[in-house]
Amino acid sequence: MTEREQFAKKVKILVDTREKQNQHIVQYLHAQGMATEVRKLDFGDYSFEMDGKSFEHLAVVERKGCVDELYNNLMHDRERLEKEFYAAKCFSAHLELMVEGVSSEQELRQFCVPDKQMLMQGRRIQKIGAVVYGSVKAFESGCRYGIHTSYVQKQDAAERMLEIFYYCYRGYKAALRPLRKETNHAG
Repeated sequence: MTEREQFAKKVKILVDTREKQNQHIVQYLHAQGMATEVRKLDFGDYSFEMDGKSFEHLAVVERKGCVDELYNNLMHDRERLEKEFYAAKCFSAHLELMVEGVSSEQELRQFCVPDKQMLMQGRRIQKIGAVVYGSVKAFESGCRYGIHTSYVQKQDAAERMLEIFYYCYRGYKAALRPLRKETNHAG
């Protein structure tokens, strides 16, 4: 069994109590035989626990179900979002913003609200991807929050999250190893 398979067998994914519309993620995790626990996280939507140790202050994923959700957060709830990013910057080693529905920065920048939705919702700005892109790039700056961003299709979100957590855990384990092996010198 590979190290990654062992991780998948032992990991418990922590889901924030406020996280909604995440059935595709929870169903994927359960189908893979992984445990989940819903609890209030200080920041972010997901973290993990391994061998009874919580990593919610080491690795956190903030998931946005679509570009429109992130756009609305930026326009109507930006202060709360930035407070959460600031807290994560202060107390977490890794914060990943995962945006579902686009596969790349280029696709994000080109994202437009469909004409029908524009009419039905009486919206004024159609090219919201460019607005979101500018904010995300500012948030990624080390001077701001130093977040990492993933762009994924909905069906790939759980797998990407596990990959993030696996490599954070692997880095954590590597940091705990002694820098050099002890040698026994006979005198």
